[in-house]
Amino acid sequence: GAGLSFATNAAITRTVGALLGPIGWIATGLWLIVDLAGPAFRKTVPAIIHIALLRTILLNKITIGVVGDGSAGKDSLINAVYGLSSEIDPIAGSTETAVVYALNDRRTSVIVNYPGFNDHRKSVDKYTDDYLHHTDVFVMVVDINRGISGSDTRTLQKIKSFGKPILICLNKVDLPRTPDDLAKLEQAAQARLPGYALIKTAFDPDPRLHQPKIGCRDVYDWILNEIQKAGKNVKADNFPPPSMD
Repeated sequence: GAGLSFATNAAITRTVGALLGPIGWIATGLWLIVDLAGPAFRKTVPAIIHIALLRTILLNKITIGVVGDGSAGKDSLINAVYGLSSEIDPIAGSTETAVVYALNDRRTSVIVNYPGFNDHRKSVDKYTDDYLHHTDVFVMVVDINRGISGSDTRTLQKIKSFGKPILICLNKVDLPRTPDDLAKLEQAAQARLPGYALIKTAFDPDPRLHQPKIGCRDVYDWILNEIQKAGKNVKADNFPPPSMD
């Protein structure tokens, strides 16, 4: 076996074993033991341990991505559902980089507030792309009062390309003047976004209307369900329950 690679030795031993029957099987086993005890063993075991570690990290790591145009309510979602303090800026486009919020002390579960994909600053788009490939589920927030714009549909097409579950929050449903207006806006949104999960929300209701927050629990339950489908660790120490205060 001197000078032969581990793979070459394995191929030879399998051929010998098949040709010689039981005697060959014994020889194959002995040869395999010699191979494992040799230099290849010192490479194989660390590689296996490293792969097992990466698999454990992958199963425990949860990344929730929040996307949408400026002032649609992304910061409000993070605050309303998870109780995480974020500085809500009324100026559209103020988020220049992806902001990561840890959901637990170990930072194995995070929620990412992505800046607008259609920002005029190219550095913003490039910075955002670096995070998108690691996102497990996307929550897209749209202001239902504006309607579904071309910017919204372009954003949806972009995140759709990653093949991850997508939830669309029709936010600020407390603001339409009448129930009929809200129903028409909802129908228009459903027509432009067929085939996607839609939840009506009001993460930061107008205090003058004296209405409670709407849809927070539904959003959390949808995220939890999709994370479970992906086989992720959703125990309380890894994926804590919602705040929704």
